[in-house]
Amino acid sequence: MENHPPNQAHPVPPAAAKARRNLRLKVVLLGLAILLSGVVIGAGGMLFWGRELILKRLQHVRPGPEMICQRLEKTLGLNSGQKVEVERILKEYFPRIREIRQRKDQLTHEAFRAMHREIFAVLDPRQAQIYEEELGRMLPRPWRRRGFHRMGPPPDQGACEKSPCEK
Repeated sequence: MENHPPNQAHPVPPAAAKARRNLRLKVVLLGLAILLSGVVIGAGGMLFWGRELILKRLQHVRPGPEMICQRLEKTLGLNSGQKVEVERILKEYFPRIREIRQRKDQLTHEAFRAMHREIFAVLDPRQAQIYEEELGRMLPRPWRRRGFHRMGPPPDQGACEKSPCEK
């Protein structure tokens, strides 16, 4: 009879345990390699494709009648007669729409200037200078580009001499 008791489990040889650890390490390293590959591919996609997409959205390109007509022709399958008629309608309405947008922007600008003047009337010169500096930081970027932050006090107020709030 053997020296081993009959119901004891067979011990695992040390070489098999080492092979199992190596296999586990290889699986973990493969998983990390796949993860890093995904990160690199995603970053590369954002660098090339996403950058173009984001920049296009940031520029706020307003499509013209020709662009809209081409898109409608592709998506709706317009025939030549429909295309001509749709293009005529778009060209007729676009100047009106542009005029309405400009009027709206002008009214917004005028209302903002009126609010700005009323606030300046309440502030002392030191506060007016701080307000003008903070206003430039608070406004959305398109408003800063249009000069809303450089309006200054009304000429009769003279609230802040030689300050950045004057034109």
